[in-house]
Amino acid sequence: MFNFLARRFAMGVVVLFAVSILTFLLVGLIPGNAAETILGSTASPAAVAALAKQLHLNEPLPLQYWTWLTNALHGNLGTSVTSGQPVLAVIGNRWQPTLLLVLLSTIVSVIAGIVLGVVSALRGGLVARVVDAGGLIAFAIPGFIIGVVLIFVFALKLRLFPLNGYNQLSTGFGSWAGSLVLPVIALSFGMVGFISKQVRQSMVDTMQSEFIFTYVSNGFRRRSVAYKHALKNAIVPATSYIGVQLVSVVGATVLIETVFAFPGIGSLAVTSATQHDLPVAQAAVLFFTIYVVVVNFGIDLLYVVLNPKLRIAS
Repeated sequence: MFNFLARRFAMGVVVLFAVSILTFLLVGLIPGNAAETILGSTASPAAVAALAKQLHLNEPLPLQYWTWLTNALHGNLGTSVTSGQPVLAVIGNRWQPTLLLVLLSTIVSVIAGIVLGVVSALRGGLVARVVDAGGLIAFAIPGFIIGVVLIFVFALKLRLFPLNGYNQLSTGFGSWAGSLVLPVIALSFGMVGFISKQVRQSMVDTMQSEFIFTYVSNGFRRRSVAYKHALKNAIVPATSYIGVQLVSVVGATVLIETVFAFPGIGSLAVTSATQHDLPVAQAAVLFFTIYVVVVNFGIDLLYVVLNPKLRIAS
């Protein structure tokens, strides 16, 4: 078990390092620079060049990356070139809404997906066909389209929820919860469809296994056997698929936050990249990379815990 955890941790460090390099390269390839963004299109070339020199934007990307990396290892992520604020302060104002959005969407999608998958597997017939078709449709529709539809119906037409933005809990529980409902639904919609399909198929395969028939033939109720024995075995192969969806939610979060004008890390990543604010963009991507590494680590660990064969092998 220790060797398994050590390998996964080392792999996570390598991923963080590789993503940080890739982010520097991609943002550096975007036309223009932060000096032009700060001064505007009417600024003279001399003024732009002077500010670029002041912000060390003329240094080669490898040197900029090395400077950032050495500072980051000491807990200093730099200063935003557009606002002049420390990057940690900029991120500190944004990470809580994003983390809350991702966690709530994950909880909703996993619970709803497992429930729908298990119910459709046990009931069969029309229920199974509806869940299967609904899951396929939900997974096929991009989250930002769901977000636009939700805004149009529930915010503009029915006016049941705020149009966009995020309200702090200090403004009142109702206002805070209301600002989260539509983004959470939009972000979890596709995940529910995918997870329900995977859990349903895994549950059907498990219910057809020999040990389930043995339990039922010995007088145990089928539904009791399903919940006490089949469900755990069905979740094991579905765990990896659930992990894939929990990782892919990172890309969807960026779009959902943009659609709902949600003040999180996702929208910050887009804004900072277009403004060539490399320190902030790097920190935003680092935040999501850490999330991906932690989720993958957790899924691998859960898979080992649920699967005795892997637990013994590890």
